[in-house]
Amino acid sequence: MTDIIRVQPARDRLRDFARWATGFPCKLRTAGLHTFAVPPAAFAEAPEELLIGALVDGHRYRSPAEDEAKGRLAPGALVGVGETGPETVVPLREALPGDELPPVPDDAYPADATPLPAPGTTDGDTAEAFSCPQCARTFETERGRDTHSRQAHRED
Repeated sequence: MTDIIRVQPARDRLRDFARWATGFPCKLRTAGLHTFAVPPAAFAEAPEELLIGALVDGHRYRSPAEDEAKGRLAPGALVGVGETGPETVVPLREALPGDELPPVPDDAYPADATPLPAPGTTDGDTAEAFSCPQCARTFETERGRDTHSRQAHRED
């Protein structure tokens, strides 16, 4: 089964989208009334102006050009309060593996929030660890330890 993207162009762009679709090298089919079945590779080549206002797989397509024209923030921008008071736009950098995240202030959490235990620690509600008598591994359940012993320490 091939993946398709269902595109329903805006009414004022329907004719232009149909012209583009019929002129495309691979055959683009209709998937319903005013809806086209577009392969992902063809969708990536679709002119931006034909997609503005379209429904793409049931969701309204928002173009970066449209956002810029209407004064909306670009994706990846963070709105915050600057030191002088007015809102400022701070572009976000994608977090990379190993990056340490900034701390979250306590007032960012709701009053009824329950803190999570620190990574690598137990919260006290877990059962005791069951150690394998033949190696240094520990297990959360007795059954897990016994299964490990039967499989890893077989006496053939």
